Amino acid sequence: MIPDAAKGRWEAIKAEERAAKAARKGETTPSVLDDVAAPLPALARAEKLTKRAAKVGFDWPDYASVRAKAVEELAEVDEAMAAGDPAAAHEEIGDLLFAVVNLARHAGVDAEAALRDANLKFTRRFHYVEANAVRTVSNPAMPGSNVWMAIGMRSARPTRADG
Repeated sequence: MIPDAAKGRWEAIKAEERAAKAARKGETTPSVLDDVAAPLPALARAEKLTKRAAKVGFDWPDYASVRAKAVEELAEVDEAMAAGDPAAAHEEIGDLLFAVVNLARHAGVDAEAALRDANLKFTRRFHYVEANAVRTVSNPAMPGSNVWMAIGMRSARPTRADG
């Protein structure tokens, strides 16, 4: 089989499996999202959910539209925080994270890999800050936030490793 035919056949098999599963549960219409594993890490699941929805046409038309949605979600986080509503902040931050995962997908970026790389960059920079705090303050375990930030700003200068 050629790749497109194999992919089409695979998708047909998965659709049949979803239909059978829905029938067993007494549902009439299966969802393309039904077999996205709930136990997946949230970031990976968000990526799979948006990919699946996009396959059936439920997607933003372009990167700019997804970006606008992420900006909208950030504004909603700000509103929830200003209102002092932790439950709303929880919900809106979740929506923001979901929108950013979708933004990454539209940008052709693997969100999991990008976050992993950002974690490494943060760790590398924080190690720099810790090492320099020892030379800058008498009690490196508890420098003031302005000292942390000043050293941190120096560490954020791009290096060859940071790109």
